[in-house]
Amino acid sequence: MHKIEQRAMTIRRRNQKRRAIGPAWAAWIAILLIAMAACSKKQQEGSNKERTIGDWQPVAPLLTARYVHRSIVLNDSLVLVIGGDGEKDRLARCEIYDLKRNRWQEIDSLHTARRSFSLTRLNDGRLLVVGGMGRKGRLTSAEIFDPKTMTWQPAGNLRFKRVSHTATRLPDGRVLIVGGRGDARESRSCEMFDPKTGRWREVAAMKYARGAHTASLLLDGRVLVTGGYDDLGENQNTCEIYDPQTDTWAEASPMFTARDGHQAVTLADGRIMVIGGVGKNRYATMCEIYDPAAGRWHQSAELNQGRDGHRAILMPGGWILVTGGFFNGQFLDACEIFDPQKQQWLPAAPLPKPRSGHDAVLLPDGRVMVTGGGLDTHVLDNCDIFRISPQRNTNTP
Repeated sequence: MHKIEQRAMTIRRRNQKRRAIGPAWAAWIAILLIAMAACSKKQQEGSNKERTIGDWQPVAPLLTARYVHRSIVLNDSLVLVIGGDGEKDRLARCEIYDLKRNRWQEIDSLHTARRSFSLTRLNDGRLLVVGGMGRKGRLTSAEIFDPKTMTWQPAGNLRFKRVSHTATRLPDGRVLIVGGRGDARESRSCEMFDPKTGRWREVAAMKYARGAHTASLLLDGRVLVTGGYDDLGENQNTCEIYDPQTDTWAEASPMFTARDGHQAVTLADGRIMVIGGVGKNRYATMCEIYDPAAGRWHQSAELNQGRDGHRAILMPGGWILVTGGFFNGQFLDACEIFDPQKQQWLPAAPLPKPRSGHDAVLLPDGRVMVTGGGLDTHVLDNCDIFRISPQRNTNTP
């Protein structure tokens, strides 16, 4: 009891001292604590900034804000941006960015406004645009852009309407179109375009219907198709390989994680890494690498941030930059970069503005250019260029 009384007396004395300090002193102490917290936060932000890799440089904005568009490098100094959705309408407009002049110029428009289409560079340098969503629904039409004349010409029609499909250029120059969503559901069907004849023909169908999947050309000329969602809207981990020599599909080892809306990057040694996307009721953070020689997947490093609607670009030296995207109702400015030496994802400098549904291309000098995208209910015209910090040697990671 004596100890309890002593403890009570000590507490009463402390309370009396606190009351003696008075309101003025309490206010000064509160101000001091707030200042210390702000200073600590500023130091922390500075420390975090120092720990991120690379930096972003804003460049001239697009002439027309857009998202779910496509972009491609034409030559050493020009980047072409095609279609997509604008603030109020689906776009046929196209524009070219001049890296040397930091200037955009509008050029010949698509014959048909479209979004979520495929874009493929043909062996002769022309560009093939296929399908997508038009102003009145899903499309069968295709168009070819000639960089020499800067004009678009019709390139026939698919047999089936499709959006969120994939297009892969084969070693012989033909282009394989796989899956996607038609008028009612995801498709198993596949078609082939021959640039030499300008004709389309149907080829062997996949075992599984899928959309929002990826397709990657393997070193032996076959095509690996991964994941996506099926005709019931369910994410899947199934994978298939197409052999153009025999016009047949074969089931491949499934991924560990079912996902759609992911990105696939072909590594220098021919292996395929899949990154992000939406899994079963969650955003996938675990990345996986497919080894064609072994015919197996193995788990790779986890992303720091799950995301969908992002872009992943292989940079010189084996670095992989992942930009923006969408997570649980939030548009992301967060970026990360895969260090091939450490085999882990590291924080990269954040985008100047959060976005999803943007596009990204690797520039001839090794930098990455991001264009447009969506943020909440707005469509962006912002364009930014990323470079790895100068002190980092991108050729020898």
